[in-house]
Amino acid sequence: MLLALLAGCSSQAQQNIGMQQLQLLLVQATSLAAMPQKKAQEKAAVFARRAMSGPEMNAMHHGSEKLHGMQATHDLGDALFSLLEAKPGVGDEVWRSRLMFASQAAWLRLTGSMQGDALGRFSYSEGRQLAATQFMVKHLSDAESPYAKAAQAVVEKLNTLAARF
Repeated sequence: MLLALLAGCSSQAQQNIGMQQLQLLLVQATSLAAMPQKKAQEKAAVFARRAMSGPEMNAMHHGSEKLHGMQATHDLGDALFSLLEAKPGVGDEVWRSRLMFASQAAWLRLTGSMQGDALGRFSYSEGRQLAATQFMVKHLSDAESPYAKAAQAVVEKLNTLAARF
């Protein structure tokens, strides 16, 4: 009985790590989506599609357990696809910077939580501090263009990833 319980815990822990890996792929896709180059945009779409509908996500959907982070992953993926459909306009450059900043903060939190050691705690803490800066928290209500609104949604979703250590 104990072995079955331990195996179940190990399986769920592996699936949660798998979910975080998919979130990391979406975070990388966000970084690419924030770049102005067409090739970066194309790669962002490839990464997002793989994370949201690749074999890893399909396997998780067929599992019987409710996975921590599934909803956050889907919310981020949906927001990212909306961002990729929106075209940046004049004045939206600040939103590209915010996307890069938020994706770096999310990357630090996710990798830190996956590591679980002293360096991981440091990375996680630094990521939380980045996400909590005035740059991230203030002035997000000034989204006016479709791109800015889509970027704001992605930033908000990125800030929910790995919310606790």
